[in-house]
Parts: sequence; structure tokens; C-alpha cells
Amino acid sequence: MEGELMKRFELYHPIMTKRYNLDWLNKFTVKEINPLRANQDVALSAGRTADFDLEATVKFIQDAMRQVMKDQSLIWGIAERSSKEFLGEFALLNYDAEERTMELHYELLPAAQNHGVMTEILKHMIEFSFKELGLQYLKAVTPINNVVAQHQLEQLGFARTIQTKQSIHYRLYSTEQ
Repeated sequence: MEGELMKRFELYHPIMTKRYNLDWLNKFTVKEINPLRANQDVALSAGRTADFDLEATVKFIQDAMRQVMKDQSLIWGIAERSSKEFLGEFALLNYDAEERTMELHYELLPAAQNHGVMTEILKHMIEFSFKELGLQYLKAVTPINNVVAQHQLEQLGFARTIQTKQSIHYRLYSTEQ
């Protein structure tokens, strides 16, 4: 980490929005997270392969938390505040201290999609990224077929920067530069 740009990543939890709590993935059970990681449609829309068993999900959680402890990435599980039900995950990945940027990534269980979950979380976490973390800009990459995520990012002010046959890259700059 560079200077006083941010605190140790491990201190950034829980994060609360009006309806949702974001907490470290290891605060949830593997059996709660596995349906998200094993879902073929979610994996396809996120541009990754689905976890084939619980062991793959355990490895994902361990690797994610290792990245947090090394101050390289932040990754949270998303839970509905009143029911505590696991809904998905939100991440800020690949911290670049020189550029002061990170890449956002998110996934939701199918039952939680199209209910405004990510709109609320994205608005909150964009503000958090710029005001609390002091980032200059956020990046996002969507598979070419994930039109819903593309529309969502564009509605929040992200601009397309690169388009390939497989993906579309976005950036959103802080207005507090």
C-alpha cells in the first residue's frame, strides 16, 4: 500500500447499504456460496468457469481472502440485511497503487437478479471506492453476451474503452480528482 491512501484492506468490513450487508466471504458457509459459484449461467455471465464441487469453492474463498490480506483485492459476500440470506458477491480486484485503480466484479444468484440489488450496491460501492479508498478510476470488464451488466454499468456512468470479440472494458473516473 502506498502512504496513507487507504487502510489495510482487511479493515473494510462489514459494509452496509440500506438493504444489504457486505462482509468477507469467509463469514458465509461454503454451502451458501457454492450455488453461486456452481451455477453455469452465473459463471457464463461472469466470464469464468463454474465450480465443479465444494472443494473448488473452498479454494476460491481461500484465494480471495489471501488477496484481501495481501492488500491486493477486496471481496465481500452480499447478504440481505433482514434475512441474512446470501445473495452473491462483490469485489474490487487488482489494486494498482500507481494508477490508483481497481476493477469491480460482481455476481448474484439468479433468484436475486432483477430486484435492484446490484443497483443499490454499485451506487454505494462506487462512492466508497472514490471517497474512502481514494481511487482515481474504476475498471470493469463484461463478457460480450452480458448485456444486462453492460446496461447497468453505462447507466451508472461507466464508459466503454475497449471491445473485443469476447468482452467489453469500461472505466469510470472519480469526479473528485
